[in-house]
Amino acid sequence: MRRISGAGIDRLFDPGSLLYLGFLAIVMLLSGSLRAAEPLSCSNPVEGHWPYGPGYTVEGWLGGGESLLLVGNGSVLSVINAADPSNLTMLGEVSVSDGVRSIAISADGNLVAVSDWRSKVHLVDISNRAAPQARGSVQTSSYGQPYGLAIAGNRLYVAIRDVGLGVFNIADPDSVVLLGATASSGTNFVFDLKVRGNYAYLADDVEGVSVVDISNPATPTYVGAFAGSTLASRIVIEGARAYVARRGEGFDILDLTVPTSPTRLGTFDTPAIVYGVQTLGANRLLVADGYGGSTVYDISNPGAPAALGGESEPVYGVAAIGDHGFTLPDSSRPSHLRAINFSNPLAPVVRDSINFYNNTAEVRVVGSRVLVAQGDSGMSILDLSNPQEPVRVGGYLAGTDSVTDVEWVNGHAVVGSSGKLDIVDVANPASPQLVSTITVSDLLLDLDRNGNRLFATWGFHGLKIYDLSNPAVPTLLGTFLPADGAIRVATQGNYAFVSDQTYHVRVIDVSNPASPQQVSQLALSSFIEDVSIEGFHLYIATQLQGVRVFDVSVPSAPIEVSNIPFSPAIANSLAARGNRLYAVAGEYGGLRSFDTGLPSSPMFIDEWQTPGEAVWIDMADDTIAIAEGSLGVRTLSCAAPANDALFKNGFE
Repeated sequence: MRRISGAGIDRLFDPGSLLYLGFLAIVMLLSGSLRAAEPLSCSNPVEGHWPYGPGYTVEGWLGGGESLLLVGNGSVLSVINAADPSNLTMLGEVSVSDGVRSIAISADGNLVAVSDWRSKVHLVDISNRAAPQARGSVQTSSYGQPYGLAIAGNRLYVAIRDVGLGVFNIADPDSVVLLGATASSGTNFVFDLKVRGNYAYLADDVEGVSVVDISNPATPTYVGAFAGSTLASRIVIEGARAYVARRGEGFDILDLTVPTSPTRLGTFDTPAIVYGVQTLGANRLLVADGYGGSTVYDISNPGAPAALGGESEPVYGVAAIGDHGFTLPDSSRPSHLRAINFSNPLAPVVRDSINFYNNTAEVRVVGSRVLVAQGDSGMSILDLSNPQEPVRVGGYLAGTDSVTDVEWVNGHAVVGSSGKLDIVDVANPASPQLVSTITVSDLLLDLDRNGNRLFATWGFHGLKIYDLSNPAVPTLLGTFLPADGAIRVATQGNYAFVSDQTYHVRVIDVSNPASPQQVSQLALSSFIEDVSIEGFHLYIATQLQGVRVFDVSVPSAPIEVSNIPFSPAIANSLAARGNRLYAVAGEYGGLRSFDTGLPSSPMFIDEWQTPGEAVWIDMADDTIAIAEGSLGVRTLSCAAPANDALFKNGFE
């Protein structure tokens, strides 16, 4: 659904009365009576964040009679008891400001360092496993982007993308202090590092493995390298050996007996892409081989590693404790941490698993609730009673189907997936009840509602219009079959606006839903990401031409009145309300607001940078919700008197 409009707006575009409505609109504008259709005011919106997302990275720790796993899922750091791999237990969790990229654990198991996806390294005290506490952080943006981490004593070592190595004093976890840094002479794309004695070993991408002398933290110095480990991205050190993940080049085993001159003992080019390696005892290596799954290699003869067997699920992240591997899949699969016994590599046994949430694809604001489409995690229901801390109060799994769309019609959630719409009663969010199902043998692309009618685009099965007056018995009212398929849809009154794959938006009269009729079409020259309608104006987000604005007061003859540039960002999703347009534009475009009071000359108001990738926006009453992909859902809420436009001055 892309329509975000005020009460009574569905009466617009009634055929035969356009002139009357135009006259009425002018009279209402002059009298000030349009104010009731404006959003609520909000001089200081409250930000909320539901921070959960797919598991991305996992690290293990063994000591003091404990076996722990630290997992980054979304922007949440989870502490998991792995002492009994058949009964993984969540001990505690804490949210950091951005997605968790890499994790390092102190030798005593009490302090964790986390690098995020932007420019910060966070310290977390996990001495109380049930209540981890965020401590200090350091911004590395002036140096570069943080990747891999290592903690040794009171020193934190950070692989920094555009620098090489940064050394920080963490004696006081609340006050992280830079001690020194050194720049690589190569591409500077440093992914990972480990510390051994007075040396740090960097997975230095095309430069292989670089060696840095860290005996003087103020002046870390490059002293050696092994250039043969090209595409180095992860590194593990056990004793005098280093195991290097080389992505598409497999893995290397290096001898560190001479610390400044690593030499290659062996190498193996795996079938897929190596994302991580972990040792399983002295003579076995567990390799996370991407779509090739998890494979155990015999490395008793490091010059000739031999595959022993493994497990086929695609794997991205991996940790190991004893003879168990703990794996996270790639982002295309249901997100879960699995404990796998590899003592017999020919017949690995999955002992237990913990589920995480998949990427958020779409959001829908319904009063104080937000419905969230989350792929294989189904639909989540968030409660905004405390707008600073959205809470998941329930959810719905659409069988084995991946949920891509959600809508709200006649008091019921419509949960969309490929080929199917489930109509769900969520009056009790903890126990949603399936009421009915609509099936279509095609890919669902978009949903919109108009009263008790649901509009769904099904690719080359076209636009289908359903009556949900009785949710238990949905009725197909009609179908419109554009030659080039139906992708996005927004509706208002008696008209639907449907985009297709050949960059057209078709204006369709649906006053007789049994026989929808196209009355005009707009030909654009770039892929259409989204459409939103408010009043007499249609907003079209394109991939290469920003947001184009059309006057559709005469549906048979739309007129372009302005264009809102977005380059180099791309507007993914739109929400129009009153004289405001909100657009989300991916990872670095954030949320942008525009004053559209004069549609021929929209004015940029403000930009609010979202930590995650802003992929979808919805807006109702006094709340904006943004789907942030792997970082969950971000919300902006207000409860001020209803006397001006929501966030009228941008995002104060």
